[in-house]
Amino acid sequence: MHADPPSRTIGWRLWALGPVLLLAAVVGLFVSSGSSLVDLIGHNPPPADEVDIRRVELRQGEVRIHVTNPQSDAVTVALVTVDDAIVPFTTEGPRKVKRLRSTTIVVHYNWVRDEPLSVGVTSSTGIQTTKEIAAAVETPRATAQGFFIATVYAVRLSYLALAQTAEQTFEGAGGVWEIGEMALAHEVRDLILPTAIFARWSRS
Repeated sequence: MHADPPSRTIGWRLWALGPVLLLAAVVGLFVSSGSSLVDLIGHNPPPADEVDIRRVELRQGEVRIHVTNPQSDAVTVALVTVDDAIVPFTTEGPRKVKRLRSTTIVVHYNWVRDEPLSVGVTSSTGIQTTKEIAAAVETPRATAQGFFIATVYAVRLSYLALAQTAEQTFEGAGGVWEIGEMALAHEVRDLILPTAIFARWSRS
């Protein structure tokens, strides 16, 4: 069997180490110059600095925009537009919205019923989020005069006590009360399993 000379074996090993040594030299050059490895290999651009418009409520002479921040960093509300025009606004909550937090933007604006409406929210970095409303109508609001539902779980309270408490709380409101227990039928045995008590009020 013919064996390669020791000099040839060493030469092949040095040749194989060449790319590794070159890479180490380049990395060392970046580090010595104050750059990071991220600068060497590149990085993904940051996510868009925009808010999420969850809901737009229309009231007489008023537009209420409910926004949430889905970003990892806080987002500041800088500008608000209605139909592409910059409008003054106030906020019920912070203008600088932290991650996964919400705020409500209030704009005094005389919108026109059944006309299309566009609202936009721009962050301090200039990223705008818009929402289109096909036909503007006043948003219905739930009040105690419309309905009241209360369901109570795991308390030592009878439905009669709940009924009396509810009726005293809404005394003079009129309407009709329904009070009772909620239950489930047993699948095998002829039993009714109570789960909760409830009180429901409606206008009529």
